[in-house]
Amino acid sequence: MPRRITFAVLMLLTTLAPVAAAESTSHLVLRDGITVDIVERDFQPSGHKVVGCKSYDDHCRIDGRSPMGTIGVMPKTYVFRIAVNVKGHHYVLPSDGMYDAWGANRSENVQTKVRHFGGHCDTPTNCVFRGVFSDASETYVVEWKIADGIAERTVFTGDEEIVNLVMDHIDGPVTEYN
Repeated sequence: MPRRITFAVLMLLTTLAPVAAAESTSHLVLRDGITVDIVERDFQPSGHKVVGCKSYDDHCRIDGRSPMGTIGVMPKTYVFRIAVNVKGHHYVLPSDGMYDAWGANRSENVQTKVRHFGGHCDTPTNCVFRGVFSDASETYVVEWKIADGIAERTVFTGDEEIVNLVMDHIDGPVTEYN
């Protein structure tokens, strides 16, 4: 009898345990030894208020906002965290609202011809970072600035002209803090 109860309790706990989301991390090394880790996880709609998101003709809203990275359909992934390390200074860049951002695990290097993430720092506490995100659905760009050690997102758009501008200038303005 104790075995049946133990087995029943174990089965109950197993079904109540949260499902671990699959996670993918892309590790990037930028110039001057700046490292970036982009962590993407499977999107779990049960933890969000989702409206629409059923077809490409549908208007999709997640938690009251149109998600970047998907056109009308339920996103597959979301950006869980973007962590940057600049000469011992660690920053987490805001990543809320970023869906289907990176696709298959991409690792980039400064030497590659096409880069999707770049940036630079004038000092370890004053930086600009830019990223181009898409998994072949909707391309969008994000820019972050770190000023006096505080990270904030300054650009977050899918506007085609701005996407092209960021792609042409992925490292951002070099004289930002001079």
